[in-house]
Amino acid sequence: MKAKLVTLILLLTFCINTFSQLNLVTGNVYSNSVISNDEVWVSFTRVAPASLEYETYTNADGAYSIDVEDGIYNISFGKNGCLTSTLENVNIYNDTTIQDIFLEVAGLMGSLKDTIYSGEYIVDGDIEVLEGDTLVIEIGTTFLFKQGVEFIVNGLLIADGISTRKITFTRFDEETTWGGIKINSQANPNSILNKIIVEYASNTGLFIESVENIRITNSVFRHNTSENYGGGISCISPKNLTIEACQFINNQSNNGGGAIQANMTESDSINIYNSLIHENFCESTSSGSGGIYFTGTGGDIPPKICIENSVISKNQNSGIRSQYFFSLSVVNSNIISNIGDGISYDTWNLDNDAVWNITNSIVAFNTGKGLNLANNNNVMFCDFYENEIMDCENCSDLFQNIVTVNNNNHPCDGFYNIFEDPLFSDTVGNSCDLNPESPCIDAGVNDSLSLIFDFNHNYRIINGNNHETSYVDIGAIEFSTNTFIEDENITDEPTIEAYPNPMGDYIYVNSKYIDKSSTISIMDMSGKVLISKPFSDKVDVSSLKNGLYILKVKSQSKTNYVKLVKN
Repeated sequence: MKAKLVTLILLLTFCINTFSQLNLVTGNVYSNSVISNDEVWVSFTRVAPASLEYETYTNADGAYSIDVEDGIYNISFGKNGCLTSTLENVNIYNDTTIQDIFLEVAGLMGSLKDTIYSGEYIVDGDIEVLEGDTLVIEIGTTFLFKQGVEFIVNGLLIADGISTRKITFTRFDEETTWGGIKINSQANPNSILNKIIVEYASNTGLFIESVENIRITNSVFRHNTSENYGGGISCISPKNLTIEACQFINNQSNNGGGAIQANMTESDSINIYNSLIHENFCESTSSGSGGIYFTGTGGDIPPKICIENSVISKNQNSGIRSQYFFSLSVVNSNIISNIGDGISYDTWNLDNDAVWNITNSIVAFNTGKGLNLANNNNVMFCDFYENEIMDCENCSDLFQNIVTVNNNNHPCDGFYNIFEDPLFSDTVGNSCDLNPESPCIDAGVNDSLSLIFDFNHNYRIINGNNHETSYVDIGAIEFSTNTFIEDENITDEPTIEAYPNPMGDYIYVNSKYIDKSSTISIMDMSGKVLISKPFSDKVDVSSLKNGLYILKVKSQSKTNYVKLVKN
């Protein structure tokens, strides 16, 4: 009997093996542009007649093929970074083509570190760089934030884009607003925010709290909003915060700064260089500013604010406004066409040594007062024109009292302020370039200048009227038919490196464009060559005095420049 049973089992097994056939199963799996279509795993799990499993992977085109036995299968598709997709109870009893599968990219959330590779990412929940962690975001990456989601930085963030492939932080769709980027006080001060776009955040585009020496460069902030803080950027107790070559356009705050708001305490400082603050809005007329708003407690050592080579234009409810008396320096800037005052204050606290210095700037076409100041001010070498209410309230009694002429023989007051049409080259558009007849050409004072390049990144002090002595122009943009910089030399490509900077007695130079004819030279701000020699990777600069300089490396294929400082 036992022998017959064994024979029957063997016969049954033979029949199953004989009559079970293999079927060719083919199909395609696709993901979006962030994640390639290859290496998607495709798993077959047979649920009838008996358990059986197969697995294969897609090729670069997303296609797969595999032979499986007859049966009913659950088929799963997956890849790192994507949500798994499953088809259940699929009958496979002959060659079968499976429907196309489209994998949904898994939304980011939680803590992030190491590297985010170039691509487009949906952010489903708050993301965070933890204290002690580093996150590097590759060029061209776009983050699409779901409703209310925030990006919190407590560690080191490296977001370093290039002009043609900026790193973008934006909303998921037109119905969505997100919570912005928050850089908290424990964040690493060496974070890099360069060539990024921050847009459509509803609770401030970028919030920074008490982090020293943060730099935000070559970036765009647009269409961001806030209830009581800055629409584009808000900062609390900024410690030498620098905003350079940035654009703030169409940002809004109900009661704060449409573009930028800084809540400042004793010894805080903020620098805004070569930036455009344009068409931003503040709803409140009793506080805040459409452009930049400074508030806080001040102190015995007043906070310092420096704005240089910047254009602050067409903002609603003033261009710059300070709630308290902070030390403010506005140099070579254009404060023009704002709805309300150009520069003004809310409350004046004279219990400290703060002074407002407005120098080499164009204050024109504002619908309120050009300047609304107190007695502690120095307003010199500026051009005031057609500010509707008045050019300056609380300026010196000698202001606007024409008593002499300036470098160009234009009538001016005792502080060398002029009161003529600046003659921008484009009176219809938004260009602030000066035309050749502008009274602002060579009408400034060189001593106030701290930056080598103007708003358009052209070299300063060009001697636009060909007089014997070169003077800086009034305003953000230096007039010249030829710029000092000869070639396309300021690029996103790291073509030249000079260190240390600030300099000591020697400076070391690396460049990828060096040939037998290469030369190296160092010039002062007027363009005078102080050092010139065949290229060497080590240069003795011990003879140079403290100040600003330009390092020039010239080869047959490239001419590159680097700004240098000696302290």
